[in-house]
Amino acid sequence: MQQKEERLEVFKALIESADRNSRRRVDTNVWYASLCTAVLTFDGFLSSLDTSPIHFLALPVCGIALCVLWRNSVIAFRDVSAAKFHYLQEIERKMELQPFASEEKIYESREVRPVTRFESAVPITFGLMFFAALAFSIFTMEFIF
Repeated sequence: MQQKEERLEVFKALIESADRNSRRRVDTNVWYASLCTAVLTFDGFLSSLDTSPIHFLALPVCGIALCVLWRNSVIAFRDVSAAKFHYLQEIERKMELQPFASEEKIYESREVRPVTRFESAVPITFGLMFFAALAFSIFTMEFIF
């Protein structure tokens, strides 16, 4: 009986840890989306002013770097979640009810795509916008050498 209670406590702790990881993941995505939006907005604002041409290159490059970091964060959070749920399912195999294993079977039978797949598309989309801004800046910039 003692071992069963300990297993249940570990199971609860892992569920709470997975939930905290998911919340951090959402908060991180909101932070990166806000930062990228601010960089794009600032780039648009500066382009309406008579400013140094260097910002036309620097801001999109910074934006692309942010998008790379963002996508790496998405992948890191995915890997942490996968590890937690793998361990949860190991514990679950020794329990009568197996909700996570059942949920996974339902997703697989319905061919549900992982959220991470869509989540990864957002930084890629922002990155493409920054790349377009960079390309536009390069092709429209008058170089004085």
